[in-house]
Order: sequence, then C-alpha cells, then structure tokens
Amino acid sequence: MSIILLTLLCGGPMLHAQVGPAERILKERARGVTNDVSQRSANPNYTPPAKGRPATPTPPAAAPAAVRPPELTDAQRKAVRQLRQHLDAIALGKEQAPAQTLAQDLMQAASGPRTPGLTQLTALAGDLAVAWPAQKWAQEQQNQFIEGLVHLLNSGLSPAAAQAVLRQVETLLEKSGIPAADARRLAGSLKQLAQAR
Repeated sequence: MSIILLTLLCGGPMLHAQVGPAERILKERARGVTNDVSQRSANPNYTPPAKGRPATPTPPAAAPAAVRPPELTDAQRKAVRQLRQHLDAIALGKEQAPAQTLAQDLMQAASGPRTPGLTQLTALAGDLAVAWPAQKWAQEQQNQFIEGLVHLLNSGLSPAAAQAVLRQVETLLEKSGIPAADARRLAGSLKQLAQAR
C-alpha cells in the first residue's frame, strides 16, 4: 500500500507537468476560436487569417458625407427677409389676407427651371398661414425653417439636398408647438415640394 502511495506522490507532479502544456495549448486554441467567432460576428466582412499569419483588421466603412444645400443666393436671401416680415405680421394678427400674401411671397421665392405650380404654392401658403401663429420657435429656429422653405422652393436643388432640407424642416416642426394636425398638413405640403425634383 505504501508503495502505491509513494508511486502516486512521485508520479503526480510528472503527470501534472505532462498535462499542463496540453491544457495550456487547449486553452489557447479555445481562446483563439472565441476571438475568431467574436470578430466574425462583429464584422460581416471578416475573413479568417491564413495559418501562421496574424489577422489584419478590416477598415471601417467610410461614413457618407453629410449633404448640405448650397448657400442662399442674394435673391433667395431677399425672399427669406420678405417671408419673415409677412410671417411676423401674421403672428401679430396684422395681415388681412395672410394666405394670399404668403402665396405671392412663395411665388417670388420659387426659383429654378421647374418652379412649383400656383395651386401647390397656394395650398402651402394656406397651411403656413394657419400654422405660423401657433409656433413657439426661438428666432434662430424660425430663420432655419424659413431658409429651409426657400431651399425647397428651389427646383434646381439636388434630390439628396432636398431630402436633407426636408428632414431638417420636419425635425423643426416636431418641436414647433404647432397643433399636430396643422403640423402634419404643413409637413405634407413641404414633402410634395421636396419630391417635385
């Protein structure tokens, strides 16, 4: 019995020494498989490295450049000022025929080879005249909205730029304080402008 016990005590470290590297190799292989799987799931373009070569990370996809509308021309800046004056008068209740006044302003502000039709501009002017007195924007937000509107009246605007302006204007409308039904109607009119490219 003591011989068996002595054999186990002496042979134990030798067995442990033999199992130790094997365990370490298995653990490293398991760790490599885990890393390979996590890299594969995080990156759909991942290709496993060839044996003996380290994995080269794939560069991230380039982010699309932000689309910005062109700078306003002098004529468009004049249209923004004119619209701003009439919208301020409408907010104060000083305008007798707000929809008609705004329709004229919108016709003058429309530019490009294919300007919106009279019917479309009249409908937009009516929606704007109803909604504007209820808005609670800061002055900078009012200016952004009016500039966006003038940009959308420019039929020479690229479709991507028109969609970018439309998103900005819709974001402003969500925070405007305008009753939801009026804001939806105005957003619909603006969407028609953006799609008429």
